[in-house]
Amino acid sequence: MAIAIDPDQRRSASHSHMIDHLIGPFAAGAVDSPVEVDAAGRAVIEWRAHEPLLLVAPAAPLAEHGLRLRATLDPDGAGTILPDVVFASYTEGGAFLPLHRPPIDEGTRIAQPFVVALALADVAPDGAEMPVPPAEIAGRLLVHLLEGVMGRLIYALGAEKARLRRQGRELAAMRLLRFARDAALDRVPAPAGALPAVCDADQAPGLVLVERPGRRRRSERRSAGADGPSGPL
Repeated sequence: MAIAIDPDQRRSASHSHMIDHLIGPFAAGAVDSPVEVDAAGRAVIEWRAHEPLLLVAPAAPLAEHGLRLRATLDPDGAGTILPDVVFASYTEGGAFLPLHRPPIDEGTRIAQPFVVALALADVAPDGAEMPVPPAEIAGRLLVHLLEGVMGRLIYALGAEKARLRRQGRELAAMRLLRFARDAALDRVPAPAGALPAVCDADQAPGLVLVERPGRRRRSERRSAGADGPSGPL
């Protein structure tokens, strides 16, 4: 029996993989701690953290629906509204984005404990938002506190990977009939002289194929020598 080995189990959370491989004194400069979200939708950081950065990520991969996170720092006191964090459609689970960098003491580089109230909404492709009940936020969202200058540096170095993987998932989805848009199905390879097989009317009842003005089928282009005898289709 064949055994499949996934060489990239962390996927978009690549910073956590890099932190796990730090050795010696470097490991102390990057501490990644999960933060529990309670039934009221609050994340409480109860300890004095060194050079902290609060990160949030979807707990599971997203499809065509995105997520919008609204957060309030110190909800029982100053009630400071933090900038929204938006996870676009097809974002992977564990694709962390920064939510808040607390102020620190200039001498000790330590931040005081703090509380963040979270409000999460499901965002449909048309932009409509459906609030997520506070008690369900913990199951939809990951909250981590990343500490240390080394930790923030590693996160910045790996942040682009999450964007690339999200874009790759979106492009892959566009090749499916259900999620197709922006003429993506026209890019699906097909034998010469045929439209993409995924556009077959037998597979998509009621689908109307429209020929664009001035566009020729692949067989017509080949017969006219547009691509040459051995050129690409």
